[in-house]
Amino acid sequence: MPARILMMVGNDIKLDTRVYKSALALADGGLHVTILGWSPTGYGEETRFGPVRIIRQPVQWRFRDQAAARRTAHRDRRLVPPAPTASEKEVIRLRYALRRQEAAELGGRVADARMWSTRLRGVWRNQVGRALGALRSREDQWREAFAEWLDAQTAGVSWRRVLPEIEDYDLNFAPVIDDLDWEILHAHDVHHVGTAARAVARRRAEGRPAQWVYDAHEYVRGLSVYPPRTTRVVAAFAQLEAEYIRRADAVVTVTPALAEQLRDQYGLDRTPTVVMNSPQLSAVPRLEGPDVRAHCGLSPQTPLVV
Repeated sequence: MPARILMMVGNDIKLDTRVYKSALALADGGLHVTILGWSPTGYGEETRFGPVRIIRQPVQWRFRDQAAARRTAHRDRRLVPPAPTASEKEVIRLRYALRRQEAAELGGRVADARMWSTRLRGVWRNQVGRALGALRSREDQWREAFAEWLDAQTAGVSWRRVLPEIEDYDLNFAPVIDDLDWEILHAHDVHHVGTAARAVARRRAEGRPAQWVYDAHEYVRGLSVYPPRTTRVVAAFAQLEAEYIRRADAVVTVTPALAEQLRDQYGLDRTPTVVMNSPQLSAVPRLEGPDVRAHCGLSPQTPLVV
């Protein structure tokens, strides 16, 4: 009976040509291939791409969103009180206008005292507001500088704290993985290495055959840094890869240089297999009829650029 392979990827698969190409190549070899990806619609979807079954699973981002809310609350916590809002300023203005109108209409010491008391509080508030405004500006600069410094720190990094979305994937993908029939898991990119390792361990504990392949799409330690991916996030991804790569039954990657880098970096028993991101080349029959040069009146020596 042909082996069943379950591929996993941390996107919706629609634009991931490496995943499509790998799945079709295995299916052409007579294997049963299923791809499990993320559904951005919030609903489970199942389609086919030729002989390949595609399942898109919605992910509830509980860990990621909770961590983001905590981070936002922490970074928004201020030492200097925030400036009054537009509605608060309007209430202050109306209160003074009422006191002044009351003094004009009723006169007397009490009304005048109320008006001047309100006026003096307003002057005091403006003076304090100017001073606090300068402090707020400095605090904002300090907070921004501290946030940049913190994002660049890699000492003591833990992927479980820095990448909570990895556990969201695991929580939502694990029931689907356990429900499907497969013998080999193919984890595309670094996001699912932990999910694959744990799924294989569960299946082996049941006495069922299970292996997994890690497909390293890129050099994780060399990931480019741009918002929201910080140096700390890159270090967390590298730690995630380091924790699980040696548990894989096989490692596949995209270039010979990266294969050697992974072998030496992680002390792998053998050099990862290289499957390059290059298109399949085949002979294309010459089409009959006028070509571009003939249509445009160009000579055969005229170079064309597409």
